[in-house]
Order: sequence, then C-alpha cells, then structure tokens
Amino acid sequence: MPCNKPLWQLLKECAEQLTREGKIPFSRKDLIDCIKKTHPDKKEDSINPMIQGITVNLKGGAPGGVGKNILYKVESDRFVLYDPQKHSNLEVEIKESPIDISHSKENKENLFEFYKKFYDPTEKFKQEPRYFCYEIATELIKKAQKMGKNWYEDENTLKGILLLLFCWNFAAKQTKKLKFENLKEVLVKCKKKLQFLEEYSIEDLNPNNKELKKAIEEVYKEFKNLMGQTGASKALSLLNPKLFVMWDTKIRRFLKEFIKNIENGENRNIIIISF
Repeated sequence: MPCNKPLWQLLKECAEQLTREGKIPFSRKDLIDCIKKTHPDKKEDSINPMIQGITVNLKGGAPGGVGKNILYKVESDRFVLYDPQKHSNLEVEIKESPIDISHSKENKENLFEFYKKFYDPTEKFKQEPRYFCYEIATELIKKAQKMGKNWYEDENTLKGILLLLFCWNFAAKQTKKLKFENLKEVLVKCKKKLQFLEEYSIEDLNPNNKELKKAIEEVYKEFKNLMGQTGASKALSLLNPKLFVMWDTKIRRFLKEFIKNIENGENRNIIIISF
C-alpha cells in the first residue's frame, strides 16, 4: 500500500504495536514481518540496516536511522523500545548480529579521511552564473515530492530535470532531443526502482547487496540511453543526491589523482556502479 512515511517511522510504529501486544522483547524477524504485512514492497536489505541504525546500543546501520534512538537491544536478536530513564545509564555490551552493513566505523573514518583530500568547490560553484538554475531545479523537485509516491511523474519533476540539463548539459546531442514525453516515459518505467533506491545513500553501497547494485545499474542504463552518461548522472543526482554523484569529464580527470582506473568516455568506471 502507498505510504509516504520513512522506513524508520514504520519500524517505530511496529515496535510500539508489538509492545502493546505484549510481545516483549521482540525479534528482528517480528519487526520485519510486521513491516511486510502492510508494506510488502519493503526489502530486508533495507529494513535490516535501518533496524541497526535506530538501535541505541548498536553501531552502524542506515544513515537515515542513526540518532533516532528508537530501539534498545537487550539480548541476541531481541529488542525493546528505548527508554532513556531505564537504558541510558546501563553499560551493556551486546554482541552485534552478523548483519552485512556497508561500512564499519573504521571504514567510515577512513572514507572521511579520503574525502578530506578533495577540494570543496561549493562556494566557487555558487559564483557560477548558472548556479541559480540548479537552485530552481532543486526547488521544483522538492515541490514535486509533496505529491507523495507519484512525484516522479509530476510536471515539476520533469521541469526540474529539463532545466538542469538544458543549463548544465546543453552541448550534448542527447539533451537537444529531450522532451516532456520521452523523459516522463523513462521516469515511469524506473519509478519502482527509484522508490527502492530512496532508502539508500552512497554510504550504504555494499558489493554483497546484489539487489541494490542491480537497481542502480538498471536505472542508470535507462537514463543513459535517453540522455547520455553525463546527463544521466546529473538527472539522477537531482532526484537522489544522497546516492548519485554528478559525473563528467572534468570530474573524472580530477578524481584520477586519487582513484585508479578512471577513464574518460564510454570505457570509464563509474563509482556508483562499480562498487
């Protein structure tokens, strides 16, 4: 059933429901089964990291859940609702379940150190005369998102993508062929996969998550066929900036200083697909 609530909110409601029913402590499976009763489209690959993220005494998990402080793990694979007065002063070391989380704390720290090497062009980017086009495109997407799950088909989404590409990818022959009709066709075709990818950020990329990798590859392929590789990365980044990175020749040349095997043209390796 359609739902605009974030996954962490659904898990909170399920935990509260299980508590009212007296199923305390409840298991990870109890939470997953509860979610799937009303939202069968939610995948375990998304639910498990979110459970990890909203659990106070567990590390890692989906970034969207970290800091929500909803669950407290009391024993192996058993949880209760977090009670600050009851749990905040307890020094309990729980052995974490072998959940396949994309980055451990150590890996995230290494990733942070890696990104510190890069020059942040944000302020310089804002001085670019066409920057306002990106701002307007972003506002159009935000306006469309208020429509709920059908926002990918909304006119404002189409306008946002077209505005961005007409301003920032105007030289590409594929951009000149873009129309409302063919753009909407691709968005409708990829809608379910795009909704699935909303639960992920670039920090969640995991080579063992085949479902995530397949969704990214299939969505990118459809967008690339319509608007080219550079246009695809820009449009997808506008739709989901947490997961997709804008990509072009200048960016690839710059990143070659830090990452091996990045090439220009059709033979290049795209980070978001080659994870």
